[in-house]
Amino acid sequence: MIEDLDVVIEPARTWRARWLLPAAGAMLLASVLASSFLRFAPPRATVLQAMPPGAGVKAIELPRTTATLETRLQFSGTTGLTSMDMSDGFRDFYRLADGRVAIVIEYPDPADGAVLAPPARSAVRVRGVAGWVFDTFSPSQPKAIAWVADGMQYQLGGAFSTDELIGLAEQLR
Repeated sequence: MIEDLDVVIEPARTWRARWLLPAAGAMLLASVLASSFLRFAPPRATVLQAMPPGAGVKAIELPRTTATLETRLQFSGTTGLTSMDMSDGFRDFYRLADGRVAIVIEYPDPADGAVLAPPARSAVRVRGVAGWVFDTFSPSQPKAIAWVADGMQYQLGGAFSTDELIGLAEQLR
């Protein structure tokens, strides 16, 4: 029988060595918990900033203080959603702070300044030009206003009063 009489001698661990692994584990756990419970919102980018200059369609948006969410959809005459003369335009949706949605439709003016909207109910001034208030067929968007400016047709609608629609139109950039 062979016996090893050499004793394995380990160096004495210092306080740094004793606390390094638990401290590193605690830092890792804290970072995982912080990333799970704390949300850091990145700066909001607007879809309209991606619009190349000279695209023929003007970018129109509500200020950040008014709109909390913004989406932009291009019309397509081939889907049957709109007529072909409106297929070069855009529909913008804005979620406002109170939860209501404002819908802005813009497209190149094919009618030489005549508003292409359902029969108008009353004339109003919108952004310094003549505009029209009309009723829509959607219960979620009972009224809308339409106007023509700079070779573009605009319609703004949502569950708003006429004065609110005109106020929102004035805030469009």
